[in-house]
Amino acid sequence: MKVVAYSFNGVRAIEHNDNFTKEALSAAGGRKVIMMCEAGGTMRPTVSFPFGKPSRSLQAAYKVLTEAGKTSDEVAHLERGLYGWYQAELPIVGDYKPDVGRTPMAAQEPTLQDAAQSSAYETKEGDKQMQPAEKKKGWFF
Repeated sequence: MKVVAYSFNGVRAIEHNDNFTKEALSAAGGRKVIMMCEAGGTMRPTVSFPFGKPSRSLQAAYKVLTEAGKTSDEVAHLERGLYGWYQAELPIVGDYKPDVGRTPMAAQEPTLQDAAQSSAYETKEGDKQMQPAEKKKGWFF
């Protein structure tokens, strides 16, 4: 049921990888592992997320910490995610187009402030301000 609900919002299911921890540590080559996804998530409670905001990078970091017996000195996750990195104007190699508010059938894409209000995304001083997308013509509007 969860997969169906997510698919309506444009989120595809991922395949479980039994070798994820081993492959992640192998790719790191003995260096610290930093897990990241677009959203980032946080363990800090907020009004909208009293137990913290879950994310794929937090789940990946937890998996490596627990399965490999690593410490937080060896495994981390990028809080605020790639989107937060982009907002802070830190360097990114390659193309990156923020994917804020991927809900299908939305009349227009939300601004950063809309995303912050609806998803408890924490904006910080100095973040880039996103402009609303042009309204798209649809069947009923």
